[in-house]
Amino acid sequence: MPDPQARLALVAGLRALAQLIHDRPDIPAPHRVDVYHLAQRASDDEMRAEIDHIAALLGTTTEERNGHYSTFIRLGAVEYQATAHPRRLPRPSCSRRSRLPDRLRLHRHRPRPHGLKGSQP
Repeated sequence: MPDPQARLALVAGLRALAQLIHDRPDIPAPHRVDVYHLAQRASDDEMRAEIDHIAALLGTTTEERNGHYSTFIRLGAVEYQATAHPRRLPRPSCSRRSRLPDRLRLHRHRPRPHGLKGSQP
């Protein structure tokens, strides 16, 4: 997210959401939150370099699965994932929202167990 004001607004919104959930236990909260960053469209090598850079900043490893190159970090029930979708593969298109460059997904139900990937703190 190159715009510093947009980044500040995102951080403020996440903090406000966390405070609301903390202060109001009567409001239903998801069991898990996933935050996604999709690499900027560029050559495959440039997108991989962006993910490598993010992994270095996070202190995590990278992995390639189903042709997608990614890194992630779990912070309790919150996961941040950065992914590159190579040009040879279509970008995800499940819905209009999934085509946005970055997104946040809230899980209302307990997630199904899945294999570990990347690194966890």
